[in-house]
Amino acid sequence: MPRYASTWGFGVCSIQDAEKLTAWLVANIAHAERRPERVREELLQHCHEVCIEPLAADRNTRMVRSALRTAEETWFSRIPARLPAEVRARVLARTRPPCPLRS
Repeated sequence: MPRYASTWGFGVCSIQDAEKLTAWLVANIAHAERRPERVREELLQHCHEVCIEPLAADRNTRMVRSALRTAEETWFSRIPARLPAEVRARVLARTRPPCPLRS
């Protein structure tokens, strides 16, 4: 049994726990905080609050990167949805690379 789990009653982080923690980071932290070290601190604090044993450094890093990437993808997908269709069409017309077959 892991050291923290036996001493303080903390549980080992399962795959489901890791998925929930990552989703929590995306929803509550990663949209506002983009610095990985601060997101990591929030992750460790939340693990303590929900009595999950601290994760290995490499696992923390993967979870933080995943949360930051997911939050960024969500943010970028929301921006076009907020624009009127006419504006979206104009932006896309200006940003799409020219088709090589139309030259």
